Amino acid sequence: MRRRYVISAQPIADAGPRILKEPGSLPWSRQTLSYMKVLFASWNTSFEKWQSVVEEIKQRRIWETFPPEQPYGTLDALLAAEIGTDPALIAWAQEGVRLLAEHSARRDSVRKPDLDRTRYKVDL
Repeated sequence: MRRRYVISAQPIADAGPRILKEPGSLPWSRQTLSYMKVLFASWNTSFEKWQSVVEEIKQRRIWETFPPEQPYGTLDALLAAEIGTDPALIAWAQEGVRLLAEHSARRDSVRKPDLDRTRYKVDL
């Protein structure tokens, strides 16, 4: 018995770079929300990357058109449904990422002492 595989239109529409899709379109929205989920789950996410994706979502007001069957209606509802977390917790996590980035920037800006190991040669 042969198996039949059905290829849905969704993965095909999501393929390819996001920049080639019309901003605000359904494939663009799907791919942007997928990117947002990856950023949220990643430990290496910078606050700026996360904030830029959320700003794109706000500019295009994705929650008013996505999903097409029954749009979320609000940004908080979209974030809660897509990430599966309370919006207050998301805001708390965003603030934590921002504070860590500030701390890292301050730490990296402090001049480290010059450790010229050639000055301290030890003859054995």
